[in-house]
Amino acid sequence: MIHNDNTSKVAAVICEYNPFHAGHAYHLAQTRSLGATHIVAIMSGSFVQRGEPAMFSKWSRAKCALAGGADLVLELPLPWCMSSAEAFARGGVALAHGLGCVDLLSFGSELGETSPLLQAAEAAVSPLIQEKIRLLLSEGFSYPSAREKAIEAHFGSDISRLFQEPNNILAIEYCKALTLLSSPIQPITISRAGASHDASEPSRGSGGFASASYLRARLLRKDYDGVKSFIPESVLTILLEEIQTGRAPCSLAALERPILAALRNLSPEELAKLPDVSEGLEYRIASAVRKTTSLDQLFAEIKTKRYTHARIRRIIVSAFLQMTCDYNSQIPPYLRVLGWNDKGTEILRTARRTASLPIVMRGGDLKKLAEGALTIAQLGSRAEDLYSLSSPEIQPCGLDFTSSAARQRS
Repeated sequence: MIHNDNTSKVAAVICEYNPFHAGHAYHLAQTRSLGATHIVAIMSGSFVQRGEPAMFSKWSRAKCALAGGADLVLELPLPWCMSSAEAFARGGVALAHGLGCVDLLSFGSELGETSPLLQAAEAAVSPLIQEKIRLLLSEGFSYPSAREKAIEAHFGSDISRLFQEPNNILAIEYCKALTLLSSPIQPITISRAGASHDASEPSRGSGGFASASYLRARLLRKDYDGVKSFIPESVLTILLEEIQTGRAPCSLAALERPILAALRNLSPEELAKLPDVSEGLEYRIASAVRKTTSLDQLFAEIKTKRYTHARIRRIIVSAFLQMTCDYNSQIPPYLRVLGWNDKGTEILRTARRTASLPIVMRGGDLKKLAEGALTIAQLGSRAEDLYSLSSPEIQPCGLDFTSSAARQRS
């Protein structure tokens, strides 16, 4: 159990670890240097915010997180991990808050300063800004562009520029979510080091950092020598074992035919119920489905200035997973444990007294949840069965109930 003598501080990080790399290890180490004695990683499950399957299973990524410096790994359920930055942040922060024993929320940002991010979060929730955003959306601007323009008009360019960088945007959403929950958790930010988000090459002089996008591309090409400088050795061992057994790398390309088949069975009325579909987009999707024969063609046919590629991918994959827009309207209803070590055991012992959400230790526990929580759990388990089709060697159904959480012993 964690002591209440100010010698223990629990920090939460919200992450995807797709895959875990040296930059993530740096972030966890810096979080400890700022006073965290225990770290909870709240990690996306089998699908990620880009609107695609994670390259490695949530179970293997949990092992990587523990090997890289985390103490407890919780799953961010499907409706929140495959969603907009706002819902992603809201879900992750709600789980950290729900543990009842988290002191700090640690996140990376291009800025590296907390105070301006809090100011930006305050601007983003201003009713004046929300009204201006609605007006700009009606004029055809994408949501990110509308938000930036609205904030610049009323709060100045210093604040609006913060919304141009992906990690700053997520950081602002974390601050916003903490405020809306009236959470006592203190936000701390660590300046992002090395390669930028989605950079196609490692940064020069970055101290061994490369983006997750760069590493995924190398791993797909089986260029294992090309990634070993950027992934901790203990983590790389786990990843290579997954690859050697045929469980990875998972890819959206492997799901192309099943996704196209699922879409061809949906009417515009059914498409309209998907997350982020509005203003007649369902008809554009239905038309594109009938004209295209690949996912790349489909995405290109649907794309407009208003809709980002990531948003379109999330909509299409949501259709495949039968996930409608009402799933993430609230907050995640349970705390699912994917892995832990000895310090993680201390967090869990404390959380059994302080948590406001049920703690799920094994797959079978999902079936015992209350009705609303069970609905989310069943959605995630069905998605896990479909995720099993995305690996080089197709995996069986039921893994969400039978896979064991990662236990790292001292």
